Amino acid sequence: GTIPSSFENFTKLRRMDIFNNQLEGTIDFIPKIPDFEIVHIRMNKFSGTIPEAIGELKKLAWLDLSANTLSGEIPSSLASIPVLKDLHLGENHLQPPIPSNLCQKSQINGGYNAISSCDHIICPMGTFSRQGHAVSDSPCQPCEEEKTTLHIGSNNCLKMAASEYSFMLDALVHKRDYNYNNNKGDECDLDVVVCDKNGNVVGFDIPLRAMDFSEKLFLA
Repeated sequence: GTIPSSFENFTKLRRMDIFNNQLEGTIDFIPKIPDFEIVHIRMNKFSGTIPEAIGELKKLAWLDLSANTLSGEIPSSLASIPVLKDLHLGENHLQPPIPSNLCQKSQINGGYNAISSCDHIICPMGTFSRQGHAVSDSPCQPCEEEKTTLHIGSNNCLKMAASEYSFMLDALVHKRDYNYNNNKGDECDLDVVVCDKNGNVVGFDIPLRAMDFSEKLFLA
């Protein structure tokens, strides 16, 4: 299900704990509850981006958005929340960069390695930890050779087959979120992939309409 629009009327709500409920939709409702102190929505199916306005929640001390399918970048406005101490963003589809002003907040997640890295906020690309960020007994570990991560905040590393890059390209062209765990079928069935009669990939066909061009590119 989804969060009903009437939820925004609960403006005095302080705590939200809807862990593991298979809820869908965006999380745009969160900044509309100004008295939130704890938001725990781990292990649902929320998608979209983390709203910049979430930084306006000045009473928010605990924010757990982990294990959803949130995409885009981490908003730098999170650094504006003065009492934020627990921040869990891992196991989503988030991409770098990690805001430098947020990395400087040593009170978040115990501040492990806050002076030298952003690991206490979220593990960077090519690294992982069991909770998606570093703590004293579980730092962000580099992936083994020939393995990588697709997002920041990963809890494991993947060995990418060559075909995976075709599916990633197809998702990019069609503006879909790429999901490594989906059953993807034959890469030759993708309209961006060109295969020969033996089923070997020989090229890619990317329509110009799928690309974002600046008008300056065509000006002398």
